[in-house]
Amino acid sequence: MLLCAALACALARGLAAQNSAGPAAPAQSGDELRALIESTRNNAIPVPPASSRNPLNTDRAAFSDPKKRGTLKITDAIHRAEIQGVADNEISASSPLALKTQDGPGAPAGFELVEKNNVITLNVSGDTKESYKFDFKIRVPRDTNIIIEDNSMAGPGYVAIADIDGDVDISKKDGSIIFKNTTGAITANAYFGSIVAVLGKAPEKPVVLANMLGNISLALPAATAASVRMRTGSRGGIRTNFPEDALKITTNTTSPENRFGSNAQADIELLDALKEEITKRQRARATGAASTTPAISVLGGKIIAGGLNGGGVDIMLTANSGTITLRQSK
Repeated sequence: MLLCAALACALARGLAAQNSAGPAAPAQSGDELRALIESTRNNAIPVPPASSRNPLNTDRAAFSDPKKRGTLKITDAIHRAEIQGVADNEISASSPLALKTQDGPGAPAGFELVEKNNVITLNVSGDTKESYKFDFKIRVPRDTNIIIEDNSMAGPGYVAIADIDGDVDISKKDGSIIFKNTTGAITANAYFGSIVAVLGKAPEKPVVLANMLGNISLALPAATAASVRMRTGSRGGIRTNFPEDALKITTNTTSPENRFGSNAQADIELLDALKEEITKRQRARATGAASTTPAISVLGGKIIAGGLNGGGVDIMLTANSGTITLRQSK
């Protein structure tokens, strides 16, 4: 408890200093998301927005059964994607990439939205050497489920998701993952980038964030009731500004053993184990069954677990070599 209290005091002072010196929060949701993206980006050279380089092309689609919750699915390479939940039934994707006109070898680069069985898939093809063209602004109904699996190395971009009430499962190898005011279940797995989630409402479904080589930052309303488990490798740390009487620690351990970084094969095995565990959780949620897999873990480092405001929804945060920050949202 003393360690947690010290961490809370230290981070609270830092946040207070930032809040007092920083500008006022943007009034509009879009402005808030833009500010969050800019604060998260770790590119050495700023990249201008896609719209300033090339005109945008737009494709549209519709769910075959609008009375049922639909799914947006992306499994092709993307550089940057901003997915915005909207109140109406608009489903659109805009990009400087051309609209797809044909398939097969030698076909020009392009993208399209394809609907089947209430799942809309964003299909992307092209030369990743011009990865800046793999930028998308996507609009979907707020209750849409989102599945993204991007194993490409299209550059250190990001995926930003705002105002979505559906469940989100996302894995991105290269780039950051950003959430703003999402309310469904969240499962996010990053390799070379940060994960940042700012939730305006207390989550009612599980939140599982796992990061291999970056930081995790999760901001929750002060009154959130959750069962929290946070674990880092020996290179990482855990910070929080939740007070000691709100976040009651039940487990606070440190292990000297740390395999991560010892050799390439060990790192690959650890990566595969994390991905397999997340996949099991996704399948369990899809069938409505409770997950029976153990908590996502790494070897060595620190484990902190406890109840936030008495405990509740499961929140699991794992950072192999980065810092985990659990803080109160404004």
